[in-house]
Amino acid sequence: FIEDPKLLGHCNIGYLVSLLNLSKASYLIKNIYRVTKEEVALTQFLIKEESWDEVFEIIINSERKSKLVPMVLHKLSVTRVESALSVRLNYLIKKLLSKIDLGTDLNVKQIIPLLRRCKFLEMKTIRDFFKNLLLREKDIEAQLMKKNEELIKDHEGRMAVVGRLESKTCVFQPNNCFGCQLRLSNPSVYLLCGHSYHSSCLDRIECPLCVA
Repeated sequence: FIEDPKLLGHCNIGYLVSLLNLSKASYLIKNIYRVTKEEVALTQFLIKEESWDEVFEIIINSERKSKLVPMVLHKLSVTRVESALSVRLNYLIKKLLSKIDLGTDLNVKQIIPLLRRCKFLEMKTIRDFFKNLLLREKDIEAQLMKKNEELIKDHEGRMAVVGRLESKTCVFQPNNCFGCQLRLSNPSVYLLCGHSYHSSCLDRIECPLCVA
């Protein structure tokens, strides 16, 4: 029953979970949330169970990081973490931070205060986060500069074409279609390269002869 999404769709999930809680059937509860794709409810349940590996696995693979990351970091900031667990949590948080797309999943102003409140976090974890953040910013800047150079080059090429058109006459083929070789009739297309086509013989703006 619990494996079938259609059957679960007709149930009051909250009531069903409360009944299973009474019997401490945590495995079944987790399965219900997974089948119904209730990521937030499942994450909240796993946090309560302190199943941190499962919590971080869900968040890393989720498209709702903007909601789940603050939720788990806030919980960790008010939870007393034993030294044995802190090593594992540092590893999990470091792995999570490497998967976050800042600006899409979260913004920097949102995540930094949450990290500072997690007293068990090692300075190296936070330092590596900022280091990776700067590297990503540099990579984005390099990509933007490359794109800008390509746009400038394309613009210069277009201006050169305009300059040539302004300085000399462009002679068009007045008689036959370069596609079917029949006499041109309206509607026809006259391209700047000098080739002309019936509209029905040209399936794109580029000249087939020049492209070939």
